[in-house]
Amino acid sequence: MKENKEYQEKKEQEKVVHEPTGSYGMDTITMRQKIMERVMLMEENQLKEMLRFSNELEQKSWLLPHTQEELEIAINRGMEDVKARRIVSHEDVLKYYMK
Repeated sequence: MKENKEYQEKKEQEKVVHEPTGSYGMDTITMRQKIMERVMLMEENQLKEMLRFSNELEQKSWLLPHTQEELEIAINRGMEDVKARRIVSHEDVLKYYMK
């Protein structure tokens, strides 16, 4: 009798984990896996783009800041882009898909 009750509780817990999410017709675990696959693909594409961009900059090295002041200005401009939401972080992407 005790084993049967434990079995029922275990079944109930499994049911909670594998409830369908919204209209997607897949359980939450599968949904999270799909989201992570999509995020990883986005990150991979962004890395490829960054590598391509950095290779272009290396070819045109005169574009890179040479003094400490120029470097600080470039960093500040980058931070302004982040604050103005012109650049989206990976956390924002995850929050959007995990709604």
